Amino acid sequence: MNLRTILPVALAFSALSLPALAKNPPLAPAPSHWKLNVAASDFGGGSKYTAGSTSLTANTENNLRWQHSDTNSQGTVSGSWVGAYDGKLRPVTGIKGEEFSIKRDGTFHINRTDGTTIDGTIITADDFKTYTETATVKTKDGHVQHLKLIYDRVK
Repeated sequence: MNLRTILPVALAFSALSLPALAKNPPLAPAPSHWKLNVAASDFGGGSKYTAGSTSLTANTENNLRWQHSDTNSQGTVSGSWVGAYDGKLRPVTGIKGEEFSIKRDGTFHINRTDGTTIDGTIITADDFKTYTETATVKTKDGHVQHLKLIYDRVK
């Protein structure tokens, strides 16, 4: 699977964690910066990232903002998103045609212009030092890929 397929998953994962989001006000740290732990992640047999990072710039009930970048052998792709924890699809800036949504429980959904859908969950560790993104990627032609990405907080 190529970087274009994996990035939206990572973007979705970047948003934050579920246990933290379930509390009011949200406890996930913002601002914060996270780095992909390539060695600890499982790319489900698809393209392996060589680097990835996420910056969470806002996190309130009605204002979640993140920026994300991933690099693999095909290059680097970056995007950003602004929205709320309401499950409504909104565009991912920087990735033409991508739409992302997230709910307060940390479940997310992505639609791609090529018919690929991505559904997953984000969980932040209680100490806010790591978060784990798990997702199922389904392409229009029926290919399924399962991902587990681990991010470490760097600030």
